Amino acid sequence: IPVRRCKITATFKASPAFDPFAFNSNAPSNQSGTLPKPQREDEEVFEDFENGTYANWTLEGNRWQQGPASDAWFPGQIYGFEGTYFACTSDPRHGVNGVGTAVSREFEIRHRFLSFRIGGGNHPHETCLNLVIDGRIVATATGDNSPELRGRRWNIAAYQGRKAHLEIVDASRSPQQGYILIDSLVFKQKLPTPPAAPRP
Repeated sequence: IPVRRCKITATFKASPAFDPFAFNSNAPSNQSGTLPKPQREDEEVFEDFENGTYANWTLEGNRWQQGPASDAWFPGQIYGFEGTYFACTSDPRHGVNGVGTAVSREFEIRHRFLSFRIGGGNHPHETCLNLVIDGRIVATATGDNSPELRGRRWNIAAYQGRKAHLEIVDASRSPQQGYILIDSLVFKQKLPTPPAAPRP
C-alpha cells in the first residue's frame, strides 16, 4: 500500500451531534476524559499528548492547531479520550477544506501490541492512523464515524526489531466526519487478562 503524506470514561452518555466548527476556547477543559492510568512495567506510553504540544510529531498541511485539542474545543461533544489532550484534525478555521498529516518520530518495535484510542470518520486511507515500516503501511485504522474515541489494538509481534513510525492522516474533505481523533498510543507486551466467568 503506498504511503500517503498527506483518554476513557466509565460510563458513556449518548454522543450529541458533533459540530466540528463549534469552537469555544473559554469552556472548561477535561470534562469528558479521565486521568491516564499509571504505566505498567510491561508497557511503554509512546504518546498521550498530555504535554499539550505536537513536539514529537512533524506536522504537514493546515489541519493542525497550535497544539492538541481538549474538551474546551468542543465542550461535551467528544468522548473516550484519556487525560486532557488528544490529537484532533477538526479545525474551525478551514472546515472540510483542510488536510494534513502528523508523522511521529522513528522508533524500534520492541513490544507485541500497540493499543490506541481512535475516533472520527471511517474514510480508509483518508482519515486514518498508519503504522509505516520501510515506506509501506503495514497496519491502518479509522474511526467509526463517531466523535467517541474507542479502544483498538494491533498485534505487531511480527515486526519486533524493525524501525517504524506512525502517521495520523487527514486527507478528507468530506462533510461527513471528515476528521480523525487519536489518543493514548501505548506499546504493550501482553494484553490484560479477561475477568473470570462467574460461577453458576
